[in-house]
This record gives sequence, C-alpha cells and structure tokens, in this order.
Amino acid sequence: MQIRTQERDEAFQTTQVLKGDLEVSQLKGSELNKQITQLQNELAEVHKKLEEVKRDRDNNHHVILNHHQGKIKELEKERNELLRKHQTLTTLYEENSQQLTRLKRKFKNEEAFNKVLETKFLNACLKIDLLTEKLKEGREKNYKLEQEIEKMVNEFEIKIFSLKTTSTKEKL
Repeated sequence: MQIRTQERDEAFQTTQVLKGDLEVSQLKGSELNKQITQLQNELAEVHKKLEEVKRDRDNNHHVILNHHQGKIKELEKERNELLRKHQTLTTLYEENSQQLTRLKRKFKNEEAFNKVLETKFLNACLKIDLLTEKLKEGREKNYKLEQEIEKMVNEFEIKIFSLKTTSTKEKL
C-alpha cells in the first residue's frame, strides 16, 4: 500500500513537472510569435528602403549609383540576416510547437496512467479491507477452536485423573 502511494505521488510529481514544462513551452511560443511579427515588420521596412533606393537610383542614376550600390549591399546583407533570423525563429517555433504537442500528449498519457493507478490503488484498498475482514474472521474462528480444544483437553485431563483415581482405588 505504501509503494502504491509512493508511485501515485511520483506520478503526481511527474504530472506537475509536465504542467510546468507545458507552461514554459507556451510562453516560449508566445515570445517566438512576437519575434516573428517584429521580424516581418523589419522585413517590410527593408523592402520599403529598397524601393526608395531604386527610385533614387532611377532619378540620379549616374550620380548616386556608386553610393547606393554600397547601400544596397548593406541592406541586402541586413535583409539576409533578417531572413536567416526569421528562418531560425520559424524553425524554433516549429520545434516548440512539436514539443508542446508531445508534452500535451505525454501529459494526457500521464493523466490516464494516474487514473489507472488510482483505480488500482482503490481496488487494492478494497481487497485489503476484504482480506483484513477475512483475517479477523479467521482469528475469531481460531480463537473459538482454541477454546474448544482447551475445554476438551481439560475434560480429558479430568477423565484421565478420574480414571487414575479409580484405578488406584481398585488396586487397593
């Protein structure tokens, strides 16, 4: 009974840890969504800047060409960095979503397992109660049998004593 209680406590603790992990994963997912939104805004801003550069280049093509080529390279580098960050964040988001799904599934399994353990525990308690009652009945029966045996032994002793006394009297 103590082992089953310990198993139930361990399962409960595992469930609590999984709940904590689930909350952490949900917070991380929310944070990643914010970062993705920010990166998308930054990406839109980069696209705006690129459009400005193209207009300026068309208006003053020869004068500004060299200057803006450097700027374009810088912006492209920034855009590539943002795309790389976006890809990284998207990958992390997908991994966290998958982990969250796994944790939810594991949590449901643990809950089901806890319910099974609780049912088994309750059934075991009922069986223990039944066995305790049977043991009590057995003890009472044994006590009654011991009393009967003791009574019979006493009666036999009295008969033996009586027979010895009669036998001794007959010898005299």
